[in-house]
Amino acid sequence: MERALSLFVDGFLNQEVSPFYPSGLLPQDSPVRFFLPNPKDGSTCKRLNLFLRWMVRGPDTIDLGLWREVSPSDLIIPLDTHVARISRYLGLSSSITYAWKVSCEITQNLKRLDSRDPIKYDFALCHLGISGDCPSRPDLDKCEPCMLRPICCCWA
Repeated sequence: MERALSLFVDGFLNQEVSPFYPSGLLPQDSPVRFFLPNPKDGSTCKRLNLFLRWMVRGPDTIDLGLWREVSPSDLIIPLDTHVARISRYLGLSSSITYAWKVSCEITQNLKRLDSRDPIKYDFALCHLGISGDCPSRPDLDKCEPCMLRPICCCWA
């Protein structure tokens, strides 16, 4: 997946753009580059991985499942602050940084739960953080009744 995303991003950003820029090249400081990070530069590529998840997994209430030629087992988890933090709490990663290698590490650990579709846990992990059910600091009122408490490194 890393190679495929890198080729996609490089191909897209290296298109001839002379109608917009006289040099025919997209400037290095072009704002569009923000939307197309490259895993070879260490980016987690959250948006690209999320798009792939929507297109490959499913169909269900979240994902469209339109691209059948890509296997869900090849996907990489879309890493954001919530997924990274909760993955640390659950021992899926020990890193406090957000990088492509951390996305891959978490994905590899999720494959121990389901090798065919490790990314199916993405929404649950992310939602725990977004909803506030899993706080960024231990909170007795929220942590004590949590079903994940027995395996949570933060609680221990």
